[in-house]
Amino acid sequence: MIQPNEELLSKEITLSTGAKQIDNISDTKTKSDIAAATYIMAGLVLDVETIQRILGREIIEVMKESVTYQEILLKGIAEGEEGTKRVIVLNMLRSNVCSITQIAQFTGLSLEEIERLASIR
Repeated sequence: MIQPNEELLSKEITLSTGAKQIDNISDTKTKSDIAAATYIMAGLVLDVETIQRILGREIIEVMKESVTYQEILLKGIAEGEEGTKRVIVLNMLRSNVCSITQIAQFTGLSLEEIERLASIR
């Protein structure tokens, strides 16, 4: 039976082998596309530091050009903004400075969402 450390080492060796093959690709675009895809897939089984050590930190810059990366980034930003709005709503509800209708106008959240937040505060 493979021990956890042996399994991790095996995954690192597999990624290192793949990285050497990627280095041999002459077409720059193909090389960067395959490296970015490898980075993403390796993230399913290895930590970021290990992947960046093996593939190189510059791969992050290449990935930033990916439409998939951009979509994930925009989704994360939107989720962060929604989370911030919820925190603001909860703070406004706790302080009783505005009515629920005013809070909806200020935040852009629906009355239903604010009432739901009000019920859990």
